[in-house]
Amino acid sequence: MAFVAYSARKGRFLLYWPVQTLRVGVWLTTTILFLPILQIFITLFDCNSLNEILVHSDFTDVVCWKGLHILHCVVSFFFIIIFVTFCLICSLNYYDCRPSSFEPQAKTDGRLDFSFLCFEFANMVVFTFLSDEDYRYILLALVLAGSINSFLRAINKSPFQNEALRRTWSC
Repeated sequence: MAFVAYSARKGRFLLYWPVQTLRVGVWLTTTILFLPILQIFITLFDCNSLNEILVHSDFTDVVCWKGLHILHCVVSFFFIIIFVTFCLICSLNYYDCRPSSFEPQAKTDGRLDFSFLCFEFANMVVFTFLSDEDYRYILLALVLAGSINSFLRAINKSPFQNEALRRTWSC
């Protein structure tokens, strides 16, 4: 490990592309691809009543909680747990903490990303299971409270190393 760190610092590391690929893959997974991947697996649990029979909301020919739907939901549940845990751990551990970094998104810690991923996951679950018209004010209140909380955390913690970005958030 020390050789890899030394070689990377000196620029003599020939197999640096796997590390860069992993870095970009983790960044994409925890930012852009988090919600679409999660949406695929959470929608398996979204069932509505049609003629007193629980059917899938998107595929009305699939009866919920019978046959293969149970297997798909169990596999989906375990994948959601593994995927969300992976993304939360990566968001806590993956950040550029060097004060002299040229990366504008360099942060002192990953807590802001962690709390935002938790907020996104909670929103996804709540919007999937409380999608009826009766719950629209509850959904609005939850989104508003979570958004205000995320915004205040970003302002008060000011985790960015870049001075211009820090001043922009603190305005």
